[in-house]
Amino acid sequence: MVSPFAIGGSAPYAWSLGATSPLPAGLTLTAVGNPGTVSGTPTYTGLTGSLSSKLLSDGALQVTIPSTYVGTLGLLRMAVTTPTPGGGTSSEAQLGVYGPEPRIVSVVNSASYAAGTVAPGELITIFGTGLGPTTLAVYDPNSWTLPLTLPSPAPPPPAGVTLVQFNVNGVLVPAALIYTSAGQIGAMTPFEVAAAAAVQMIVTYSGLTSTTYPLSVASQVPGIFSADGSGKGQGAILNYNATTNDYTINASANAALKGSIIVLYATGFGFTNPASTSTNWAAANVDTATPAAVTIGGQAATVVSGVPAGSFPGVLQLNVTVPGTATTGKAVPVTVSFGGITAQTGITMAVK
Repeated sequence: MVSPFAIGGSAPYAWSLGATSPLPAGLTLTAVGNPGTVSGTPTYTGLTGSLSSKLLSDGALQVTIPSTYVGTLGLLRMAVTTPTPGGGTSSEAQLGVYGPEPRIVSVVNSASYAAGTVAPGELITIFGTGLGPTTLAVYDPNSWTLPLTLPSPAPPPPAGVTLVQFNVNGVLVPAALIYTSAGQIGAMTPFEVAAAAAVQMIVTYSGLTSTTYPLSVASQVPGIFSADGSGKGQGAILNYNATTNDYTINASANAALKGSIIVLYATGFGFTNPASTSTNWAAANVDTATPAAVTIGGQAATVVSGVPAGSFPGVLQLNVTVPGTATTGKAVPVTVSFGGITAQTGITMAVK
């Protein structure tokens, strides 16, 4: 069963099918309500037949798909049959046929790349196709509000803007955007998602809207930012020199001293204190509602955390004192947790 829902307009909503795009035999559409309902069991197998192919090697086959097969949105189901003796038919491969509308492939934590669950205020990365303009558009950090659409200001027609929304208990809540492009969007999960155990996300670009993408909701989904953006290995960590007030990049050739202060960054920590909103700059002296705990080389560290003033409320800066009992090395493990929920493993730093 599929449940499409309407965006905008006024209730009551009525659903209908175009004359050129009927449902397959066996399926019916509920005509009134929001969401609507498509239910039943298809009784029509669609177009069938053999495809022309060319054997490239024992493990590769080049197949030509007729243009008539990709004129309708849906799935193409393909199997390979080899001749007897010893032949047989493979399991089916399903190939999606998509239109020009945005298509969401995956949604992950921007720091850890954990997928499937979001937390209030978490920075997320959306991967897909048709999500935005071919030229990267980013938010203006000098603005006092966080953008809900990008590019901002909107370009003249026929170009369009990207909008990311979360359906929270039937209410569409926009997400603040960091950047957008055709294949990738950076956004901040609205704090309002905390009102639901699960939400649905949609992306709109140039007036075309994606299908819904389901996500679970948790109080925290922490992630530590890494130096190379992979979510593992050397952390995006700075060494702080209290004498000179200088910052340098922590690396194997520039290790932190025991007892010194390092700076690292995380997201997915949940609510801030005092509370931040999804659209306004974080005020001064904003910290986490749930305190952060950090270990370096398995040793508990002293932490002073806070949301950098003027930053997205979903980014947390942690000023951490390297324990005097921490191990030394070029890849000493670092952990960050909030309320017993730990960020991804595999983040390291250099200690001497």
